[in-house]
Amino acid sequence: MNWLGADCKTDYFGKQMINAGISEQVIKDWSVDPQVVYGADAMSIKASLFDSVEDTDADQCLARCMMINMGNKSEGPWSTCLKVGVGAAAGGVLGWLSGSN
Repeated sequence: MNWLGADCKTDYFGKQMINAGISEQVIKDWSVDPQVVYGADAMSIKASLFDSVEDTDADQCLARCMMINMGNKSEGPWSTCLKVGVGAAAGGVLGWLSGSN
């Protein structure tokens, strides 16, 4: 999206982000590489969004985006993913993307 000028509603990965509960406004806000805070309360992570997701495959990138979208929260629909880590969340996202969940 960003420099390509694509619309997140028509871009494949953008649609996956929206389906994962990340709003269009948040996606737009993220396009300028803001500082984000995410993770468990006891070990919150603060980094630029791009640094948080660079060099990741699509499944792991989406899992991290879902965690970042949660912010520094320990409750909510993804709290289990936060407790067991990005690896397990990425595995769940792979199944979700393939339709096996």
